[in-house]
Amino acid sequence: MKLKPAKMRVTLSSVGNPDHGQYYGENVLSPTLLVEVKDLSEASAVCRVYIVQHNLGAGNWTGGTIRQGRKIVGRVSYNGRVWPA
Repeated sequence: MKLKPAKMRVTLSSVGNPDHGQYYGENVLSPTLLVEVKDLSEASAVCRVYIVQHNLGAGNWTGGTIRQGRKIVGRVSYNGRVWPA
């Protein structure tokens, strides 16, 4: 019996930025999503599209955690760079 590899997913989320009169729990800028991706490059691209679509600043971005199954395998920063776990 051959086991299938766990699916890779990236979290997309944001919070308010107090520098712009936005506060945590208020002025929700975008929905929190969990998106399945095929690799780290796609995770980066999906994050950048989400950031641009919702007009997020670096202070708003809280997403980017990449998991394969339950294991965290990386993180996408605001600029799209993928960092190892």
